[in-house]
Amino acid sequence: MTPQLAPLPSTKTPPEPVMPRGVNVPHFPDGMPDGPPPPHDLEVAPFGELHEEPEIPVKKPIPPLLSEEEESESFKEDYTDADLAEALQPLLGGGNLVPAPFASEEFEATLRCAFRRALAEHSSGPFDQPDFVQRCLWRFDALLSSRSYEEILYKKTRRFRMEEIYLFDSDRLSLVSFASIDPSRHASARKVNPAAQRIAAKIRDHAGAVSLDFAAGDGRRAIIRIGRWSIMAALVRGEPDALVRNDLDYALRRIETRFGHDFEADLPLLLEIQPLLEECLLIHSPVIPASI
Repeated sequence: MTPQLAPLPSTKTPPEPVMPRGVNVPHFPDGMPDGPPPPHDLEVAPFGELHEEPEIPVKKPIPPLLSEEEESESFKEDYTDADLAEALQPLLGGGNLVPAPFASEEFEATLRCAFRRALAEHSSGPFDQPDFVQRCLWRFDALLSSRSYEEILYKKTRRFRMEEIYLFDSDRLSLVSFASIDPSRHASARKVNPAAQRIAAKIRDHAGAVSLDFAAGDGRRAIIRIGRWSIMAALVRGEPDALVRNDLDYALRRIETRFGHDFEADLPLLLEIQPLLEECLLIHSPVIPASI
């Protein structure tokens, strides 16, 4: 048998016991309380009871049913424009009886411009053209009086139309853009340049005052509208109505709002502004009736 060997002596010393250290905790009780805590003043309602009674919602009275005669009479009530304005006031705002956007002249001009363009695209007018005999008489009258047939036509029928629109620079009165009902003149700035120079020479007098209405020759009149950067001249054949100037002012404001920075930079705007001037050519009275 193998003899048992004696254990080797250990080189480590046994660990010394760690002495506990006290910790000072503020406001920590040293011992248990001697008695029960003092009672609190709490008002607890008995089971199933409330201190305050709940609010009971007020029921809306149900209107009585109307008979057939009373119901038919209630639908016959006439509503006025003031009732419509009052109903639309929460949606549109404003304190007036008539909402502000619908009362402005610019809004009316916008509607007229939109309807005018739509009618021009889909309708030729509410009247028929004059018959052959009437046209012959008017042409014979124009021949004897040495006037054009269009001048006789618009004088007899009391109609008007825009024939040409010119837009000038307000400082130098140089031609910026134009539009004409004549396709050959509308496509060539060289053909309208002499007429534009004659119109520009009549806009201001020697004292610098602007003439808002003057004769443009060939039985036409020139209506002048002044903007911030430009001046618009509209050649009208016939007697225009009272709404023409408002429509021209709206067209001029629309042009200057869109191209105001280009006016300040003195950029060429002939082709850019021409489509907006073409809409002004749609300003005319209805087509000539055949009964005249």
